[in-house]
Amino acid sequence: MGFTAALLGTASCTLLFTAVVAKGEAIDSLIFLYQQNKLGALISLGALINLALFFVAIRRNKTAFATGVLLCSLLLVALVAILKINS
Repeated sequence: MGFTAALLGTASCTLLFTAVVAKGEAIDSLIFLYQQNKLGALISLGALINLALFFVAIRRNKTAFATGVLLCSLLLVALVAILKINS
């Protein structure tokens, strides 16, 4: 459950940041950011919500949820590293 919440939170924050900054379509903006090697930075910014999710889960003793958030964060770190290596 925590993995899904973290993934949805990251995706929604990433799309929210894209919608706020972009002048055109969100998909076109994401493609442009990928071409400019800036997509990893946007994903990292969107993943900041996972920090709040993790600490709220720990505070409420939801260790399984916090583990899912942590695993999703590690997956996002790997994704950003792959984007940076391939640039």
